[in-house]
Amino acid sequence: MAAWSDAVVVTEGLAMLQQVLAGGKLYLDYAAGGSGTVDVAALMAQTSLKNQKQTFTLMGVHNVPNGKKINIQINSSGLSTGYAMQQVGIWAHIDDGESRLFAILQDPTGVSIPSQAEMPDFSMNFYAVVAFSNEAEFYLTVDPSGLVTVSDMNAAITAAVSLHADSRDNPHGVSKEQVGLGNVPNVATNDQMPMFTQATSRANLASGEKLSVLFGKLMKWYADLKAVAFSGSYTDLLNKPALGTLSAKDAVAKSDLASDVQASLEKADEALPKSGGTMTGNLTVGSALVQTSGYVTGTWLRATAANALSSKPTRICVQNSNGYIFSRTPAQILSDIGALPLAGGTMTGMLTLAGAPTANLHPVTKKYFDDALGNVNSVLDAINGVVI
Repeated sequence: MAAWSDAVVVTEGLAMLQQVLAGGKLYLDYAAGGSGTVDVAALMAQTSLKNQKQTFTLMGVHNVPNGKKINIQINSSGLSTGYAMQQVGIWAHIDDGESRLFAILQDPTGVSIPSQAEMPDFSMNFYAVVAFSNEAEFYLTVDPSGLVTVSDMNAAITAAVSLHADSRDNPHGVSKEQVGLGNVPNVATNDQMPMFTQATSRANLASGEKLSVLFGKLMKWYADLKAVAFSGSYTDLLNKPALGTLSAKDAVAKSDLASDVQASLEKADEALPKSGGTMTGNLTVGSALVQTSGYVTGTWLRATAANALSSKPTRICVQNSNGYIFSRTPAQILSDIGALPLAGGTMTGMLTLAGAPTANLHPVTKKYFDDALGNVNSVLDAINGVVI
């Protein structure tokens, strides 16, 4: 059984691999079989087979650990005489270069290949592994006359169908007219520019209307509103009524107003402005609660006064000339009015009494004293004749 242990990438093939590493593309073209052998040491220098008998179809190339596995299909098509296949060569080229022998496999025993007449349906797959980095891509030129197994064909069909289904490049060249989208612009929804004309009359928008109709109605409204539609200013209104200048509510006759408005105006005439004014009647407050800046009712004031008068007051409410009420102690009040306390003190002015004393502890006036002293002198004169 052939071992095919003598297999090398020839010198031309090594040069191609160097070009692949530099960025070139390696295309595998075809394979060929032949009889005869050469010295193993001379294999790398070969540029052709020793005795080429036929060419073979390359069916595929796959990544394997540390290399590329090349599938070669061998058959008897066109072979008039059978032979012992002892050499298999693989041809390739770089980019647009010439096809050259890339690799060669050799076995002294070889494989017997029958002629087409002997075995017309003869076919076998021959695999060659080239040690090379899997990161490099090998491109394969496939012969359409090659035969595949059912499993390979099914796998290829499945892969092709998946690739076709996942494609978003419109592989069949279908036009938008063919799918009923001939009038749809090929732009994003937010970037569409609908065409429309101004409506002839103003009308409300309605659900379900076309964009061209909706925009036409809006354009009519904006056109009729003119400048005020964009400024929002009353002065930009056309044909606006002449309102004149209203200086007071009576500029409009009350009889021309609604009854509830008339009633409100009557109440306004009788109301006291918050800024202040003069009351024409009594003011009744709703609560006796005293706040710092609030009011008190008469009932609260009387009750408070009665409670305060039941004991000696410590402070007394007084009212100043501005009408403000505040509290003062008795001593403060005496000081405010310049009065003399009952406990005594020093007068700073003359004291005029109401009249002559009528009780022992009443003070006497100067006149009362002078009158009394005059009577004493008369008595003394009568007694002694001389007042000492």
